[in-house]
Amino acid sequence: MPLDVNEVNLLETSLLSPEFKQQVFELWNHEYPVDIKQGTLEDMLHYMDGLEGLRHGLILDDTGRCQAWFATYLKDGEHRFIIVVSSAVHGKGYGSFIMEHLKKGLDSLYGWVIDEDRYKKENGQTYRSPLEFYIKQGFEVLEERLERQLISAVKVKWERS
Repeated sequence: MPLDVNEVNLLETSLLSPEFKQQVFELWNHEYPVDIKQGTLEDMLHYMDGLEGLRHGLILDDTGRCQAWFATYLKDGEHRFIIVVSSAVHGKGYGSFIMEHLKKGLDSLYGWVIDEDRYKKENGQTYRSPLEFYIKQGFEVLEERLERQLISAVKVKWERS
């Protein structure tokens, strides 16, 4: 059953409350590969402080707990994004909802996507590359790659046609 957009509890902000900072930190570390795990909350906040024009979006459940976090920022003249969706709600349409929301009012959008299934999450499960999801969302895979220590990713671009 597709996600009913009228039932999505979406909060957008330029500043996260201390409670939401902690929830985003936990979501990031639970869902991303351990190789890009944020060591401490302060590490994550330091990373975010370096992002120009940072805007956050949170999708909250009925109890007010963060089920998905996304952010947009500017870098090198490009609108870029970060998305983390709780595995508890994978396959329920949150990712598609977020992508459609982010595309509104933009002519292009860029991101980095891990394109291999060789990484592990903190719970020992394999991190599944979301690359096919982004391709289905109209993104093209660019030649540019990010190779850092133990992680490898490909740059993707969506452009309004």
